[in-house]
Amino acid sequence: MSVQFSVIVPTYNRADLLPFTLDAIARQTLSAAEIIVVDDGSTDGTRGVVARYGDAIRYLRVANGGAPAARNAGVRLSSSRWLAFCDSDDLWRCDHLAKLSRAIEATPQAAFAFANFVHVIDDRWQERTKFDQAPPGYWQRLGIGRTGGLAVIHRPIYPDLLAFQPVFPSCIAVSRAYFDKMGGFDPRFAREVSEDMEFTLRCNREERPVGVVLDATVGIRKHGGNISGDALSRACSEIRILRFARDSHRPTRSWSRLIDDQIALRSSAAIHGAFTAGRLDLVRELSANIPYRRRSWKIWLKLGLASLPRPAARSLSSAAAGLGRLKSLRAPQPSAKA
Repeated sequence: MSVQFSVIVPTYNRADLLPFTLDAIARQTLSAAEIIVVDDGSTDGTRGVVARYGDAIRYLRVANGGAPAARNAGVRLSSSRWLAFCDSDDLWRCDHLAKLSRAIEATPQAAFAFANFVHVIDDRWQERTKFDQAPPGYWQRLGIGRTGGLAVIHRPIYPDLLAFQPVFPSCIAVSRAYFDKMGGFDPRFAREVSEDMEFTLRCNREERPVGVVLDATVGIRKHGGNISGDALSRACSEIRILRFARDSHRPTRSWSRLIDDQIALRSSAAIHGAFTAGRLDLVRELSANIPYRRRSWKIWLKLGLASLPRPAARSLSSAAAGLGRLKSLRAPQPSAKA
């Protein structure tokens, strides 16, 4: 017997995109046992959109608290042994739930599974998948090939997720028992750009197998309303979540070192964005996450400028940022064949 899923769809002011998401869920070759839309305090026509589906969809309206709280509210209303999530601007191919079910059936001890995805830009599904973007050797280290449609990972993927994160909420399935054991999504991260990152890490630190759908059965929309579009905000969000994970997830000593490495790496990248944006206080704050031995001369230079008295710092940083943009404009551009 196939695994049965309760599908949870958190939404906030997405009445224009929500019908496409719900239609994709309704067209699954393995029908959802129930579809629950949690309206996170929308002020548009979301209620009316859901009403058009009649009894096929359960609707719950909650006070605005962010996607983690909305997902948790939907889970409390659910009745199936397995949960699948889909953000209200994303899309599923018609076989998404069927393939997740097969991955779970092939992995009796699994409590967590996820599928590959591609971005959807201007309603066009891109060709390059998220899994294709992994660092060289990533999947081999996890003990799985890149063919066959389904795979099983037999060890905790927590340390691997620190370096490369191929898991997105619209791609995951979690057993209800395991979701409850993990405590659900943490509402404290509701306003973080990378709010799902902490939950994904927490769910994958135990010694239990994970089911993987290698095919890209999910389309993650990229559009002007994505809160994850600001690279600097995303990096700072990830840094805050990683610091929380280091202090609260009780990682092993080696995992803790990996977390510190990732905090330093993300801080180095974020410093350049903060400097260009003129956010000198943030430059100083981020530099504290980077050991002296790992600071490049560019970081030392930006930190030195950011540490000057405010008027001089702003003047010199603006001039330096402008010079950097000018150099990038003058740099030779790659040909169309490159």
